[in-house]
Amino acid sequence: MKNVTRTGRSRKLDHGVGLALGIAYVAILIATASEIGFARDEGFYFRASRDYQRWFDVLEEDSSKALDEKVVVRYWKYNHEHPALMKIAFGFSDRILHKKLDLMSPATALRFPGMLTAGLCVYLLFLWGSFAFGRREGFFAAMAFALMPRVFYHAHLCCFDVAMTSVWFLVFYLYWRSLASWKFGLAAGVAFGFALCVKLNAFFLPMVLGLHFIVVYVRWRVAGGKASGPAPKPWAFVYGLIFGPLIFMAHWPWIWFSTFKRIGRYMGFHSHHPFYNTAYFGENIVNAPTPISYPFAMTLFTVPTVIILLFLAGSLLRVRRHFPRRLERVVEGFWQDRGPLLVHGHDLLLFIGVLFPIALIALPGVPVFGGTKHWMPAMPFLALLAGVAAARLMDVASGVFARIPVKVTGAVVLLALLMAPLQQTVTSHPFGLASYVPLMGGARGAASCGMLRQFWGYTTAGVIPWLNRNVQKSGGVWFHDTAIPSVSMFREEGMIRRDIRNQLKLKSAHYALVHHELHMIRNESWIWNLWKTITPEHVLTYQGVPIVSVYKRPDATPRRKKK
Repeated sequence: MKNVTRTGRSRKLDHGVGLALGIAYVAILIATASEIGFARDEGFYFRASRDYQRWFDVLEEDSSKALDEKVVVRYWKYNHEHPALMKIAFGFSDRILHKKLDLMSPATALRFPGMLTAGLCVYLLFLWGSFAFGRREGFFAAMAFALMPRVFYHAHLCCFDVAMTSVWFLVFYLYWRSLASWKFGLAAGVAFGFALCVKLNAFFLPMVLGLHFIVVYVRWRVAGGKASGPAPKPWAFVYGLIFGPLIFMAHWPWIWFSTFKRIGRYMGFHSHHPFYNTAYFGENIVNAPTPISYPFAMTLFTVPTVIILLFLAGSLLRVRRHFPRRLERVVEGFWQDRGPLLVHGHDLLLFIGVLFPIALIALPGVPVFGGTKHWMPAMPFLALLAGVAAARLMDVASGVFARIPVKVTGAVVLLALLMAPLQQTVTSHPFGLASYVPLMGGARGAASCGMLRQFWGYTTAGVIPWLNRNVQKSGGVWFHDTAIPSVSMFREEGMIRRDIRNQLKLKSAHYALVHHELHMIRNESWIWNLWKTITPEHVLTYQGVPIVSVYKRPDATPRRKKK
């Protein structure tokens, strides 16, 4: 696929190093998971995962009964607006790692499959980067992705976004390799089937990769056909057409009955998805048209700036490889990259991988809720191109400091480039959705500019210790934006006192939470008017910015302190 060859031993080393990086990342995610509260959507997937497991119990006891439509509907109806693969994985992880082996707490076991997909993406980044460019590029790309604060936050969750990012990236990689190999085409077809089982995004893959294939094939024909080299092979599309629908149908009992009607409803739900509130430079966005600049600006202000700059430089380096020869003298020094000129439209594929997810969300009619997670599939490609520039900087530094061993110079440059992303990721935890880069002024600057500082009500975890100390026995708490199943998981994990009640009506609660978002001011005003107070009892902050406020009803009795 490129102008250098790799031995079998070298490829095994690439797989080994990539696997080690992925495992290390998963280990870090497990170690830090307990500090992140349970997001709103997680609560729904906790319940769905366990509902589906009850169907597997029935299947084990009586397969004919389990295949009855009424039984399928009973256990699979909940949360049928999303495919079932990840929820099945969450459920089996809970069943085996928590309930059977007692190796993990219930929440960590439910979250574990999502963490594995994050590790898979780190592994794939090193593998693709090493194969296409070199190990330095692959290593930096893997680290750059792992050290994006928003990615790090989402990688902990019992959700689909990081999983979708990983399988999307996997399909892209296998597709590129399939242009020269039917075996990779078979793998790409199977991977596409699993991608369909994760999230709706996968339905865009044939269109996106099909466009790439057309461009590559036309270029091959214009260049002289067989005389210019082997033709790009369409194996990924052939096998995707076969295995995609089969795997999608097989994995989801919900669509085994009234198939076309239920698939139609699934597609219809997302094609007419409701708009939710989000804040963008002081504007509460809740309807179309949405700002075209939103995903571009949010990427600029949430991805560590050094990675953005390296991405831009790496993009120019790769574009420069396609300059006509008469223009080669125009670029000198840093820009005279001697990297490989990859075949079959590799660089075009990387640029499509970065731009398509972002451009899709930029369309004025597309809802923009969810922070940055909806275009997260762009991030691995962004990291790969950043790795190209990082390796070039190592080469330049080695030339400048020729007396210092090349490996030492490279390691120093690598460490210097990763320090800021590491610092931002570490300090963002566990408030990843409030993380903004210094270019924006951090969380303080983002709050001053009226940017979204959180969603999903996950930050409740930060005030639970205060609630445990202060809420009276059997006291009721209005948990605001935290979903009922998420509150139940706090209780199941032993994080919150069992006698504290989840009070669904504000007027009956003794304490109330407010998760600070622009549109949530109305909820805070309810408390002010109903309880005749504007002063919270406790405020959780991140970088000096209020995240959660806790109010106490004036006639609530404080918890008695033990002597």
